[in-house]
Amino acid sequence: MYYNGQGVEQDYKEAVKWYRKAAEQGYALAQFNLGWMYYKGKGVIEDYVEAYKWTLLAGMNGYDVSNNKEVLKRQMTSSQIAEAQRLAKEFVAKKEEVAGQSGSERQVRFSGTGFFIGSNGYLVTACHVVEGAKAIVVVTNQGRFDAEV
Repeated sequence: MYYNGQGVEQDYKEAVKWYRKAAEQGYALAQFNLGWMYYKGKGVIEDYVEAYKWTLLAGMNGYDVSNNKEVLKRQMTSSQIAEAQRLAKEFVAKKEEVAGQSGSERQVRFSGTGFFIGSNGYLVTACHVVEGAKAIVVVTNQGRFDAEV
């Protein structure tokens, strides 16, 4: 939306903000797009290490990144590639650490937006936000509420 200016004014910084939010949740296309933004320096300072890191993560999540990896590798030193690989591994390790929390701690696996339709408590959101969820919590400025589909 912000990248192409669809329905809003084109704003690369805003596009990066939203790509990052989705990329950090593990969405491969967002990781790929964020890598591209770093590669091209759109909305962020050009950074091949960050570009390669996000490209690697997108590939690990099933996105075809073979062409982009080759383009980036031709412009990077071996130490830059190693640093990007280290950062990607660190990112994965942190995600696995959070996913492995024990006890009754609640962890956010996915998040999304929605809107209430009326005063009866019904909330509309996208299917992918709640699909397969074991627990759903709605957070508003009035608190946290358990919900069900």
